[in-house]
Amino acid sequence: MVGPKRDPPTNRGKQHVVAVPDEEDSIEQEAVAQDPETPRPVDTGELDEDDNSGEGSSMRERLHKTPTKERFHELAREYSKLKERNRDLENEVTILQADKVETEILITRLTQEREEAVAHRDHAARERDRFAFQLLSLQQNSNQNSSGAPIVEAVATRKSTKMPDAPMLSDGKEVRFETWETVVRQKLEANADHYPLPVHRKLYVQSRCEGKAQLHIAPRLSAESSAPYADADDMIAHLKTVFANPNRRAEAYTAYHKLKMKPKDSFTDFLAEFMQLAEEAVAVEENRKRDLYSKLPYLLQSQVMWAVNQDSVPFETFTQNCQSMSHEINLQQESKNTSRSRATVLAGSGGGTGIATSQYTPRVKREGSAISTSLSATERETLMKEGRCFNCKEQGHMTRECPKKKSNTLVAAVTPTPRVVEIQELEDDQGKASA
Repeated sequence: MVGPKRDPPTNRGKQHVVAVPDEEDSIEQEAVAQDPETPRPVDTGELDEDDNSGEGSSMRERLHKTPTKERFHELAREYSKLKERNRDLENEVTILQADKVETEILITRLTQEREEAVAHRDHAARERDRFAFQLLSLQQNSNQNSSGAPIVEAVATRKSTKMPDAPMLSDGKEVRFETWETVVRQKLEANADHYPLPVHRKLYVQSRCEGKAQLHIAPRLSAESSAPYADADDMIAHLKTVFANPNRRAEAYTAYHKLKMKPKDSFTDFLAEFMQLAEEAVAVEENRKRDLYSKLPYLLQSQVMWAVNQDSVPFETFTQNCQSMSHEINLQQESKNTSRSRATVLAGSGGGTGIATSQYTPRVKREGSAISTSLSATERETLMKEGRCFNCKEQGHMTRECPKKKSNTLVAAVTPTPRVVEIQELEDDQGKASA
């Protein structure tokens, strides 16, 4: 007997199904965690709770408004693409801004070149007008040739005489920057028609630099430099900050007060150094005559003493008197030195041509001496500096200890040698004897 058929239960309790997240769900969760603005799917559990509360529309209407899972993943991918596109656009904006800066620099440089071209054009126009005026004047004043046509001569372009170039500036030691700057500015001023444009003047200043000076100006000569030179004055000002001595005046003041003229110095050279230091030290002009007098040697001071306190004698006249007296003193000193080293007389042992009078007693060197009387003052000074013997000219001993001196003395004892007689002031003594 078959029992009654059981109907399947209609009301079963809700079973919680655990959903295993797949790969797309993990990607979705990572996108939501990284960007809170990413749209998320609506949980149906939340919809059930809303339905139970009796608020809002029906379940079917809300499900129609909520995107499906596939639609949500599609929106997430589109969002990522838009975000990547935004990043690319930001990079393009950065590149365009950099191009804008380079374009502005290029515009500035082209503007400067245009201004130089306009200046060159204006200069050429002035030269053209000047030549046209000269040609017109030449045609009006020229004589008529045989055919009656005016004689037209070519008018040559006349420029100023080219001045010597300035010395090369390297490190500011061999050629001081102050001297170099003065010569360069004089050159550019005297030959302004040879250097009409800033680029010409900059090239000339660059040509007169070498070594360290060239290294200092090279970075700003480039067209791509952040601060290029505008004219030659900028280059000179830059080099002045590097090579000019800020303590030059103080050093010149100290050297000016220590300067002294030695008896053997040339007064012309001494005066040149004195004037240079006086200008650099900014010495008072009213005191320069007294300062110059105090630096002269004693013998020269005695010759110009009369003029130092005379207000009627200007500084230029005083220096001329000093130069004249210094020249005379040098001539007297040379004459005295010449008379002392003049005319040595060789006298034989048995008499001969020697000078022997009762009124004159010449200074005679010791017989048998090994010292050569042919040594000049320069040779003696050289041997003394090198520490060499006057006899054998070797180092390590003095003349009185010379080993070759004894052998020379023995030879002199066997063979009579002529006595060397040195005559001093021969002419004066002969004059006294004849009197």
